[in-house]
Amino acid sequence: MKNKAFKVLGGILIALGVFSLIIQPFSPITGAVIDVSTTISKINFIASLSLIAIGFIILRFGREEDVSQRVIETPEFKRQTRGVNPKLLKNAIGKIGTGLAHEEYLKYQGDCTVRIDKGSRLHYQRAPDGRIILTRYEPSSKHG
Repeated sequence: MKNKAFKVLGGILIALGVFSLIIQPFSPITGAVIDVSTTISKINFIASLSLIAIGFIILRFGREEDVSQRVIETPEFKRQTRGVNPKLLKNAIGKIGTGLAHEEYLKYQGDCTVRIDKGSRLHYQRAPDGRIILTRYEPSSKHG
């Protein structure tokens, strides 16, 4: 979710910068206040470029780190997922912690699950240091 918020914020800042840059030549200039008007025009130009630059910086560097870099697969998980589509697994792992994959905490088993597709689920645990340990794969929708 944070990644989407950064994209929206960066896009808004870029749009505001471009809009104020386009509007700038249409600022009214009267004879007596040319000096004040040109100073305001320069400030507006610098502010517009700053908004555009900040927007691009937010779009480039304002991303969450990739979850797949902090994932540990147990031998049992590797054995159970031999015939499973790797793209589905990668998508499910990427959704962990984002709220997009119907994550559930299993009270009696002590781990969490995330949906892979309509029926299958991926079981995982969160380590105290932030790593995600993939414990097992469940091809049906049963949690036991």
